[in-house]
Amino acid sequence: MGNSPPLSRNDDSAVVQTLLITLNDKSAPLRDRREAFLSLRSRLVRRAGPEDLFRAIAKIDERRFELWATDERVLHGDGYSSGEETGGNRNAASSTPAQSDMIRGLAFGAAVGDAVGLNTEFLSKRDVERHYGKDASSFRPGMEDIYPDSHRIMWTAGDWTDDTDQAIIALISLLNTAGVADRGDFAARILDWHRRGFPDLGDEGGAGLGASTKKVLLRDGFEEDPHGAALSVWEGSGRKAAANGAVMRTAVVGVPFYWDDEMVTRNALEICKVTHADPRCQASCVLISVLVAGLLRNAGGGEARRSLWAASDRPAAEHGSLEAAAVSSGERADRFPVDLRCLPTVVHAAVDQALASLEAACREVGVGQEELEEYREELLKYIPPFFGRSGNQEMTASGDSAMAGTWQSALLGSKDQIERMRADNDRFLKDTLNLEEIRSIGYTFKCMGAALWGLAEVSIMSREKFSHRKQPADEHQGCHFSGGNCLIAHTIQRLVREGGDADTNAVVCSALLGCVCGYSNLPHGWIAAMPYSNWLEAWIQKLLVVMQLK
Repeated sequence: MGNSPPLSRNDDSAVVQTLLITLNDKSAPLRDRREAFLSLRSRLVRRAGPEDLFRAIAKIDERRFELWATDERVLHGDGYSSGEETGGNRNAASSTPAQSDMIRGLAFGAAVGDAVGLNTEFLSKRDVERHYGKDASSFRPGMEDIYPDSHRIMWTAGDWTDDTDQAIIALISLLNTAGVADRGDFAARILDWHRRGFPDLGDEGGAGLGASTKKVLLRDGFEEDPHGAALSVWEGSGRKAAANGAVMRTAVVGVPFYWDDEMVTRNALEICKVTHADPRCQASCVLISVLVAGLLRNAGGGEARRSLWAASDRPAAEHGSLEAAAVSSGERADRFPVDLRCLPTVVHAAVDQALASLEAACREVGVGQEELEEYREELLKYIPPFFGRSGNQEMTASGDSAMAGTWQSALLGSKDQIERMRADNDRFLKDTLNLEEIRSIGYTFKCMGAALWGLAEVSIMSREKFSHRKQPADEHQGCHFSGGNCLIAHTIQRLVREGGDADTNAVVCSALLGCVCGYSNLPHGWIAAMPYSNWLEAWIQKLLVVMQLK
């Protein structure tokens, strides 16, 4: 959403210029800058009113789309006959209510992460702490004390940014092409969005578009050959640009044909290459899309399956039973539509597919073997230790884990093992990701790694709840949610506290968290704070209809 450019109106130009001078004067008192910010936002950004929203949603309701292809075994709840394990291309079928919860969770998770991330986008961690303080639990959509600058005035309070806009464009394009991605259709829609935004919601243009994507959209011949235009821009950059503008919109691409990784990969590449030709961009898009597909294949009965292991799986001597541990701590086991124990297997399968796509993309554009090996090592560098890169137990270049079940025992392991997982994940966030580092702030592998860090974080926190380890004072301080809500809120808040390209890192991370944990476990107060949640829900309902899900 938002308006771009934000200063396109001629009315009150002298007042606007005076307000801008105050806003951009870092020596001015914060109170004056905040007042200037709020005044500029109210003058320059139009928020759709109730009648506008009603008409916009009614137009969506009137749209009719072709039903998508379905795997009949999934549709009817029958199990796959192959009996393959959870990470592969043919997995145990899932109940449709769980999948519906996951798909809604993915879409709304992305939106809330984006809206929360806008609070700290492009700030250093030092600036984040200086303005907001060290308590990350305050971050939410629509903060009154949002950092005042000329970037954030493009969006009304609580709104998401171009990251979610582009994911919605990808969704609309997929709805119009029966789930089979079409580069021409997506290219036409993203170009129209760049020029007009979403007019039904009062947009005057697409706000916040990244420099790499904008160059491609403005390249001669883009509409006729978007993949060729993107390749030309990449080659013009010296083949160095590997920005995150494609991976930020790719999670939804894992939804259609989720039972077929080859089709998911094809769709991810078709959408990615419209604006980003770099093989690293392609690989990161494939990893996230295939990961979403794998999660959907692992959907289980939300009422019957716990997010943690069953009580019988855990040594009874530790607490007597898992239920006893939950009761004694005043909490119950959170219920998610996906068993968290499947995550390493699903991640490993997505890494395998991403590495294969990386190699194929390098061959296609003539990247040499030495550079390919560098890209492969770089991709694996951004896989968190929780998923197979801990100490001497490295994930191999083929994507297979050399840990051979170590993660499985760790999930059921001792307090010391959980402590080590915590330390590894904290180090990965601080040292490997280093999200505020300005030279690589928009690197596609960093964004991918931040999303995987979030999955590991939720998994580790789930285990910490039932260990004897006491949470550090700053980890859950002031959390206004309970159960799964708190795990998700804390993870998003901690991620955006790192600054950098916070909205993009959070949009991908939160999409995965929403898919794993389901819409029912998202912080619903955050969803209510977003001004266009009902409009987004209308599109999600169209998606569920064409997928023939309840």
